[in-house]
Amino acid sequence: TVEKPLSEIGFFRSAPDRVYPVRITVQSSSGAAKPIDSHMVFFAQPPEVPLQVALVIPLHSPSMYRRGTQPNVVTSSSLSSAMDDGRLDRIVAAIEKNPDTPISISPTGLLIDMVGDLSNGFEFMNKGRRQTIESTDLRSVGAAQFLERLKRLAGRPATKTIAAPYSAAYLPGLVRNNLAGRAQDQVAQGRRRIQDGLATAPLEEWLVPSYGPLDERTLSEIRRTRVSRLLLDPQTVRAGSGPQLTPGLPVSLETRSGEVQGLLADPGLTSRFSQPEGVGPVEARQRFLAETATILLEAPARERAVAAVAPLTWSPSQDLAEIIITALGSAPWLKLSTPDAILAEFSDELVEQDLAPANVAREAGPEPPPAEYFLEIQNAQEAINDFAEMDPPQSRQALLAQRLLIAESADWWRSEEEVALGQSFAESVRPAVRSEFAKIDAPRRQAITLTSREGKIPLIIGSRLDYAVDVVVRLDSDKLSFPEGSEKKHRLQPRQQTLEVPTVAKASGTFPVLVRIETPDGTQIASSNLDVRSTAFNVVAVAITTGAAIFLVGWWMVGLARRRLTHRIA
Repeated sequence: TVEKPLSEIGFFRSAPDRVYPVRITVQSSSGAAKPIDSHMVFFAQPPEVPLQVALVIPLHSPSMYRRGTQPNVVTSSSLSSAMDDGRLDRIVAAIEKNPDTPISISPTGLLIDMVGDLSNGFEFMNKGRRQTIESTDLRSVGAAQFLERLKRLAGRPATKTIAAPYSAAYLPGLVRNNLAGRAQDQVAQGRRRIQDGLATAPLEEWLVPSYGPLDERTLSEIRRTRVSRLLLDPQTVRAGSGPQLTPGLPVSLETRSGEVQGLLADPGLTSRFSQPEGVGPVEARQRFLAETATILLEAPARERAVAAVAPLTWSPSQDLAEIIITALGSAPWLKLSTPDAILAEFSDELVEQDLAPANVAREAGPEPPPAEYFLEIQNAQEAINDFAEMDPPQSRQALLAQRLLIAESADWWRSEEEVALGQSFAESVRPAVRSEFAKIDAPRRQAITLTSREGKIPLIIGSRLDYAVDVVVRLDSDKLSFPEGSEKKHRLQPRQQTLEVPTVAKASGTFPVLVRIETPDGTQIASSNLDVRSTAFNVVAVAITTGAAIFLVGWWMVGLARRRLTHRIA
């Protein structure tokens, strides 16, 4: 270690506080080493008003399920690698080594679910061969340990947990394609998985969007989910509508469903999380610290705060995450805080800003896939709604819903091949629902005889499902009426059962009856025809004919007796 007191450098005896570029050269008699260019943060005295920094680190990994035709089979090992001495392990380890440093983490629900799935044992596709990985396997054990680490982090007093869209969906893309309900579900499921998977409540009403700026429509839809506090991309606000320097204060935005407040992520700090090729971790740290000092020196006497939001898939080197977090916690010109604390402290100084035009969010966000992609998502949602109408177990609905949530991830939007993979998850939903419907059997065609005007039609309905569902049985016939109604709601159990429907015949003869089994909202599941033969009116006809014959015979006999009586008198 080579040290030189600044007092020995005449320039710094009266130098102003600022960030100085520094070139360091090591020379010897045989020549000089390649110079190192860095940044030196110089303050003659620690600033009286430190810059508050909210450090927010998203935790996410793209789906390890890569085939919609096999949505529950792991076909990518990227998550396992990230947890096993990879980027996620390095980030979590860095946070663990700074237990008293205020840090906010934003894990996606998909990450939590995938780690949980791996920890329980899983099906893995390796070179075309399907393998069963038991929960005792080292990969599953490692996933279980990583999940426990996340739980401990989320439960630390110094750590705040903020929800994100479940699968890193680009919310404006969903809203613009008439899928506002799906955007809302991404937000709701992201919060729910933190609550259930990490056993902690995320910051109330807060959200970290995964990609790009948000437009007014999207903010309005998010607001309906009771989210009113956000970490925002700076392009969300109209350029020039606020202070020209780095504002460093919370903003207030008006939407059609109410006000939202938030912190604008500082783009300079976000860019400094990266480590350019050829730049070591210490140099990368100095660039990050220099950026914070530059922001402070824009208005050194003013109370200010900024949000430093790491990239969604931040991949720091072995040491970078730790030394950045450690430096932020110890730099004398900085004060680490959390978004909620900053918003509370500066609640009286909210900066009202205008939202950027909708086309800004559209152009700044990721390139959307074709319209067919969103149409498949809409079709999948309708199929899930039809299935949910039957009130199946929540676990069955959740499996289908997760496919749709995965399909909505903007991780798939990087190439045509990736888009096709993401779309396959949405496309798999309707066949899965049809497969469940196909396990419900309508009555087989059979002949049923009614010997009186009133009777009951026995309907033998079969279910090869292993759970109960609600169905509606509908009967349609021109020759029969149904005193209790032509439709009957029934809780169908997982077995064959007989349902009797009271009926009244309107005529005699043989005629078909259409039997349809539907979901409660009217989606047809199965149908069949029954042949009903009514003999009730034949019996009446015979009685009338017989009575008429008796009457005629009696009339003839009375007439004959009168003729004989008349003949005798004559």
